[in-house]
Amino acid sequence: MGKNKNFNIIVIGLIISLFGSAIQRFSFSFYLLDLTGSAAIFSNTMAVSVLPYILFAPLAGTIADTINRKKIMIVLDLLSFSFITVYLVTMKISNEEVLSTTIVMFLLSSVSTFYTPAVTSVIPEVVEEKELIRANGMVSQVGSIANLAGPILAGALYGFLGITGVTILNGISFLLSAILEFFIQLKDRKSRKVTKKIFSHSINEMWKSYLYLKKEKIEILRFIKSYGMYNIFLFPVMSILMPYVIRTQFLISPEVYGVVEGIVGGGMMIGAFLVSSFSNYFPIKTIHRWNYLMAMALLGMCTTVIFIQEKFLLAGIWAVFGAIIMMTLGIGNVVTLSYTQRQIEKECLGKISAFSTAVATVTIPIGQIIFGWLLDWQMAAWRVLLMVFLANLAVTQYIKYNERKIMK
Repeated sequence: MGKNKNFNIIVIGLIISLFGSAIQRFSFSFYLLDLTGSAAIFSNTMAVSVLPYILFAPLAGTIADTINRKKIMIVLDLLSFSFITVYLVTMKISNEEVLSTTIVMFLLSSVSTFYTPAVTSVIPEVVEEKELIRANGMVSQVGSIANLAGPILAGALYGFLGITGVTILNGISFLLSAILEFFIQLKDRKSRKVTKKIFSHSINEMWKSYLYLKKEKIEILRFIKSYGMYNIFLFPVMSILMPYVIRTQFLISPEVYGVVEGIVGGGMMIGAFLVSSFSNYFPIKTIHRWNYLMAMALLGMCTTVIFIQEKFLLAGIWAVFGAIIMMTLGIGNVVTLSYTQRQIEKECLGKISAFSTAVATVTIPIGQIIFGWLLDWQMAAWRVLLMVFLANLAVTQYIKYNERKIMK
């Protein structure tokens, strides 16, 4: 891939974009916690940043297929640069820091929703078919590295530069990415008209996918439901409870928490690696057993926060338990996805995948808002974790029931 200038530019731009997004997301999270100390405000803002995918995902893929992708990437990076510039100005002239931060998070998340499918779909235009698997693998590695190293780098930058310095740096990165993308050379492709019925058509397709699964593939629908439930009560443990408790109660620095979040993110990579390397040890009929390990990690977080007072030791223990939780989620995601790909007809797979992603995304902000209010009502972290532990056991039994239905 070394001689493919177009692909190299795309990868460099993607690195800048992904690291920039990871750094900005981390910095905004800590800034809001430092600014308000409120779990409810923090969780509501994080939930708002998820909304663009729910609102715009039906449009994003279609636009990537109808408009010149190079132009999409350039325009979106320039928009991100503009949003950040305006945000920096409002920070100087306005006292509405929470409102302006929420708005810019929503706008940047909206840009990301449209940017990702544009990058994914442009790769076949710049890479030969025989190199496609390798190219997609490299793009996937970039995403994994950004998720792992991004928080660590963000913690260091936020601790050293503060929110203003990080935001300036991120704005410059988006501008550089846009400049690089000007040098991508694509074959002329006529843009097609984007119709007004795209959104309603996408919603209709989602409903048809649900009815198809309910009638023909109920076991796959149950898996999708189970991971929707996980997103309600388990995902907020990582995205709301851990940063709130570690920052406001443990008083851990952003540099240290960046390392914690990097370790937690690494758990998902370990899970995917284990499944890909030892696939015979992960049959679909026994996948629920890994969820007991997840439950034990949750119980470990619950008990250690009661009995351990040393904040750095506790943060380290939580990082390990968080990595275990993410590892088991990674294993479950890969195994159930592989099962779905084998069971669903190829012509329906894209629609089912979109439906599954939509369910997962819609459920995330529900849990985030609930957790934020629970913590703001002064509910102890160990009580929240105990409830999550019990909910995890209940969903595990639901998955076990589904596996038995598959074996019949």
